Amino acid sequence: MNGPVRILHVFGAMNCGGAETLIMNVYRKIDKEKFQFDFAVNTDIPGYYDNEIKALGGRIFCHPSPKDNIIKYIQAFNNTIKYYGPFIAVHSHVHNFSAIPIIIAKFNNVPVRVAHSHSTLGYHGINVRNVYYFICKKAMNLYSTNLLSCSSDAAHALFGKGILKDVKHQILLNGINLEVFENILENQNIGYIKLGLKEKSVVFGHVGSFSYPKNHKFIIDLFRDILKKIPESHLLLIGDGPLKKEIEESTKLMGIYDHVHFLGIRDDIPQLLNLMDVFIFPSLHEGLGIALIEAQAAGIPCIASNNVPKDANLNSGYFEFLPLNNDFSQWQIKINEALQSKENIISPQERFELIRKKGFSVDSTTKILEEIYG
Repeated sequence: MNGPVRILHVFGAMNCGGAETLIMNVYRKIDKEKFQFDFAVNTDIPGYYDNEIKALGGRIFCHPSPKDNIIKYIQAFNNTIKYYGPFIAVHSHVHNFSAIPIIIAKFNNVPVRVAHSHSTLGYHGINVRNVYYFICKKAMNLYSTNLLSCSSDAAHALFGKGILKDVKHQILLNGINLEVFENILENQNIGYIKLGLKEKSVVFGHVGSFSYPKNHKFIIDLFRDILKKIPESHLLLIGDGPLKKEIEESTKLMGIYDHVHFLGIRDDIPQLLNLMDVFIFPSLHEGLGIALIEAQAAGIPCIASNNVPKDANLNSGYFEFLPLNNDFSQWQIKINEALQSKENIISPQERFELIRKKGFSVDSTTKILEEIYG
């Protein structure tokens, strides 16, 4: 075969989520003389990464939404594999629904078929929906050649108990690009000025899509409580999503809008992280939390909900897991501790070396995927 082999990644859309960002980090690093990525999405609405994908030589195949018409989706996906291949691998990132593209890939003789779990969202009980999820799990386990998970919790949620002993399964850590953190400018004054902050401001932050699992309502309720005790506080919310307008309106009704900065999707996240004093991550469920890895790379004290997998704590400095409830007193205590803990954060060189050793560098992730595809 002349030229690189092609891998088809399956997503809902190529927007700026954790799984999409992980694969784009790998895409930028991977040897493109050997491997080329294409993307199958379930929408014709342009995604955040679409232009970069095309610039890197990738193709984007838009399929009908399976929620609207599953038969049309199956036909379209099957045609993509038949007429736009050959693909050496189909790598699916759409949780339970990965069963469908994996089965289609199997019957089109795609040699490498990867189902990838990025979430701890699980399903329990007996009803029609959960029977469907059970069948999907069995199909993925049967027809995939490789099963990947970002954490052991994410593995159990999608593939079932005992999956960690399966020879087809392995944990693939969400690698980040450490180079951008190594090159962060230390001068924070420029960032403060751009955001209209004063140097004495206490800055809290969160990175994540405005969607139900990220729990932005908890963040702004907590921040309102913080603001009563620390009036010079500001909150940076980085990301976009369906609930953004609702959260914006809530901050206005609470009277805290002037202290909350909705920054949208950004390509300067390392610089913005460098402005924060405490990183807040109260997810309702989470595969791992790549934003937490980035926050630790930037040397920020982190406070996360205990729904986040324990693997997210790299032991690089202050990190707390707390329960979610309506009483913010425990969060306030830990926030005060975090604000006093910056001197306990290890040096940048030590942080970066720790992250590499633990396998959270994108170089490690890319190497593993090259071995799977190759």
